[in-house]
Parts: sequence; C-alpha cells; structure tokens
Amino acid sequence: MSENRAVKSLYEFGHEELYSALGRLLSDIGAAGYRRKQIIRWLYERTPERFSNMSDLPKSIRAALQEQFVLHPLTSRKVLTSVDGTRKFLWLRSTGGEIESVLIPDGRRTTYCISTQVGCPVKCTFCATGYGGFSGQLSPGEIVDQVLQMRRLTDMAPTNLVLMGMGEP
Repeated sequence: MSENRAVKSLYEFGHEELYSALGRLLSDIGAAGYRRKQIIRWLYERTPERFSNMSDLPKSIRAALQEQFVLHPLTSRKVLTSVDGTRKFLWLRSTGGEIESVLIPDGRRTTYCISTQVGCPVKCTFCATGYGGFSGQLSPGEIVDQVLQMRRLTDMAPTNLVLMGMGEP
C-alpha cells in the first residue's frame, strides 16, 4: 500500500464511490471487472468476518482488499443476552472508544437499535450518559457495520431499525 493512501472501511463509501474504488483496485491488479459485483455481494449480503473469508475470490484480490481497506470499522467486544432474547452488543471502534447496539426479538419482528453517536452533549440531570462527555458522531460506515455485523452474528435480519443517539430520546 502506498504511504499516502489512508486505510478506509469499504462501508464508508457511497454506492458510486465504492463502485469506483473497487474498479480502480481491480484494474490495478489486472483482475476482471465482474469481480466488483462479487465483492459488493460479499459486503452486503454475505457479510464476511474478514477478507480471507471471501472464498470465491482469487487470493490476489483478497490480499489487495486487505492491503488497501478495512473491512469492519467495529470489533465485537461483548454480547450480553437477556432471558427474553434481547441482546446488547458492545463494539470497539477502530478510532478508539466503545459503542452499543441492541437487538430486540418480538415474535416475527426483530428490532435493531443502532447507535449514531458517542456520548451526549446535553447532560440531563436524570441521565448518566452525558457525564462521560460527548466524543462525536459515528461515521456512516460504523452505523452500517452495526447492522451488518449484528445480522452476521445472529442470523436474524432486522424488520425494524431504530437509530439512537445516547441516553434518552
């Protein structure tokens, strides 16, 4: 990888930007353009844990992806399960700090509660979240990665998504 290229998660890209970045990567290593759709399918449908799990791609493509990009900007640190099946996920951010997500099963419905920020600037007297300070907003890739990794870790696709800040709504 060149020294001036920043390592970025593939989930940070919008559709056109992702399509272009993958096209450049494939062109640079002399790989066929149709591989781009395979990579995108892996990212959003199959959600591998790491690039090496993309088993139907040549090793040269997997190595180039590993060298130039980060797959998941979040690392699963802990999963806690309640007696009713609700699961709380604790994620470690690649930039430092932790965030939480929650999966709530309810019959045929599965709700994912997804974090969008770290901390809270409001500091309401009835809520402890603000006392830790406010570290900022999550990136689009960190928000998307919560959904994709929760689905990968549980095999439970969401029927509802709740985007939450921290603390009380």
